[in-house]
Amino acid sequence: RFFSASMIRRALAMAPFAGQGRGAYAQLSYSGEELEAISNYFPAEVLKDKAATRQAFLARQEACQILHLSTHAFGYAPGQVPHIIFYDSMLTIADIYKLSIPAELVVLSACQTQTGELASGEGVLGLGRAFIYAGTGSVIASLWNLNDRFTSQLIGDFYQQLAAHQTKAEALRQAKLSFLDNADIPSFQKSPYYWAGLTYYGDNEPLMEAGNSWWKNTWLALVVLVVFGGWYTWRRRRRS
Repeated sequence: RFFSASMIRRALAMAPFAGQGRGAYAQLSYSGEELEAISNYFPAEVLKDKAATRQAFLARQEACQILHLSTHAFGYAPGQVPHIIFYDSMLTIADIYKLSIPAELVVLSACQTQTGELASGEGVLGLGRAFIYAGTGSVIASLWNLNDRFTSQLIGDFYQQLAAHQTKAEALRQAKLSFLDNADIPSFQKSPYYWAGLTYYGDNEPLMEAGNSWWKNTWLALVVLVVFGGWYTWRRRRRS
């Protein structure tokens, strides 16, 4: 996959209901922790509450390697198409099919993002599938309603593993194992309901550039440029 220089290592993280709920949509108290987690490991633009609008997503998504949406979403039901909720409006599965979304990874930290109508010869038409169709390299999506608190914990461990240059699928697996090994979590809350709903789809490769190691490459390039400039100046003076 090809990414422009402005796209590499940039993340867009959005949480429309981190601070408070709105109308029929409850507050997601732990959404802020997810955004903090991704910011700890990757240069990220974080948009919360009123800033996390549909238009903000559409305006920024093509310039980002990672898209993280911590919000409410709904799968297929009679009279309802799968959709993702932003602060001001929604993004439906039909909307996503019309977009170009070249992100390397999309994390849909929301309920029912991989549920949908079972179409003959097509399979399940969920939101995750729509992102793949739109050009996304890989997706993390959910098979049922997620628990806000424990999902944020899984997400934090996932990004830590991803920043350590694990493959994306392995990073999610390690996050789930860490969850099960956590002695601070009661055994009854280690039911698959709390951790197995998030599933990975896509290539099994690490990110093109992992974590905050981006600055090392930047400094290396600057050092090479300075050394080359010094050598070139020395050669010109020697000739003259």
